[in-house]
Amino acid sequence: WPQAKYIAYFQSHTNTYAPVSELRSKFEPVLERPDIIGIAIATRPDCLPDDVIDYLAELNEKTFMWVELGLQTIHDETALAMNLCHDLADYDYAVEKLTARGIRVVTHLILGLPGESRRMMEESVRYVCGSSNDESKIFGLKLHMLNVVKGSGLCRQMPDYVPFDSIEEYVDLLIDMIEIIPSEITLHRISGDAPRSTLIAPEWSYKKRTILNMIHNQMRLRNTWQGKSL
Repeated sequence: WPQAKYIAYFQSHTNTYAPVSELRSKFEPVLERPDIIGIAIATRPDCLPDDVIDYLAELNEKTFMWVELGLQTIHDETALAMNLCHDLADYDYAVEKLTARGIRVVTHLILGLPGESRRMMEESVRYVCGSSNDESKIFGLKLHMLNVVKGSGLCRQMPDYVPFDSIEEYVDLLIDMIEIIPSEITLHRISGDAPRSTLIAPEWSYKKRTILNMIHNQMRLRNTWQGKSL
């Protein structure tokens, strides 16, 4: 697409974990490119000190921007077991600080974390989206399927763990989640995959097109849509 414009995506790792001077040196040159019309910055909820928030607010006035927060689950017992080293209070505080400055927030959740039931996953989705009496403060949502990969702590501690037994199980769960997500929230992701060379489970998660096609087909068959159950 020779006429296309782009949003620069600082995705991997924690992209606010540096002094503001260093963040400026990373972000500013990218935004000077004529084909870049926005920026997306992914980080942890506990890595947003006030001076960084001030800088993000400055960026937000110059260009289209959102900040991604890797919450993963609202359940602190799960976060502790997975060694995430942040909790729901950190996330709530980060969302408050960002939205107070008019900064869009995109939240990441992982489906299939060890010890989490279907109900617990639904609670995480409902919480970040807000209830019918509490307008959501997030701009977007990313739902990831847990992938167990070679060399990870999870692989060492739970080598036989399989997040979902089948594509059908995941698709059914995901559609149930989509039905409780308000239509004004943009769904940025509805799956997640790892390289086949490192993937252990689910062994089918790399089949992105198959998963997407099954989601589309099942939503048609169920005559459903985002936010239907609200």
